[in-house]
Amino acid sequence: MPYTYTQFDSSLSLAMIEEALLNQAIKSVLTEIAKRLRAEVLAVLQEKETSKARPNLKSLAMQHSKGDKFLGALLPFHSEEELEKTLEGRSLLLSAIDKCLDEANNIHTCNEFLALMKAIDGMAFVYDEFEREKGNPLHSLCKDYIAPTADEVGIRSRRPGDLLATSYGIGTAIGSDLVPANATVNSCLSGKARFFILPPQHRIRTWFEKLADQQAIGKPSLPLIASPSNATAKVFMMAQGMGLFLHDDQFNLDKAQIFANCVMAYLVYSGHHYTI
Repeated sequence: MPYTYTQFDSSLSLAMIEEALLNQAIKSVLTEIAKRLRAEVLAVLQEKETSKARPNLKSLAMQHSKGDKFLGALLPFHSEEELEKTLEGRSLLLSAIDKCLDEANNIHTCNEFLALMKAIDGMAFVYDEFEREKGNPLHSLCKDYIAPTADEVGIRSRRPGDLLATSYGIGTAIGSDLVPANATVNSCLSGKARFFILPPQHRIRTWFEKLADQQAIGKPSLPLIASPSNATAKVFMMAQGMGLFLHDDQFNLDKAQIFANCVMAYLVYSGHHYTI
């Protein structure tokens, strides 16, 4: 039986994770990036915390706590409120992220890969906040180039009821791999459990949907290619701003491709969206 697009993307994400766990070249790229983030982003966040500035840890606390049941959470037995609002919880959260980034070269399981990519993803949100606070015009320009437009964000709609996913990947069959939040089966929160794509008749078509429409010239529609999500955009805005893909001041395509593959594997396996 031939694969559907969702089956193909989900299988591809798992294969990429398995390759990352075995391939030292991939681990070396992730380790190098994690080392930079630990020294240049997390260290600044820790310094702000030590100086009693009380930086915003809400997104990090949400990612790594038990509240939303996300895959790869570093502290799944602690509440979001504890990790964000208590002194002990905030210290525990920053220490856990620090340890995860420091041990990037020692990932051996799927969950360890997801935890590392989640830590990197979290640093992208922190970096974005830092750059916006500084009013960095280059960061704003990069955001204009990469981040999704309001129309692109608008194609997603929040599900009316809370659901959890019982499988990895991006299948969205309610009653099959999406179950009510109070279900007793092993499950987690993901993008597919929280959002769905509105059909075009209930919203304004995006520019790429209009471009793909070939009816005016009597041809079938072109395949749709998804634009970056906010999460994806922030990761690559950070990579651009910090020069994470440079080697001796030259753009290293291999490093960029490896990292992009890992971001794809993390987001698709966690059920957020299609490959980028």
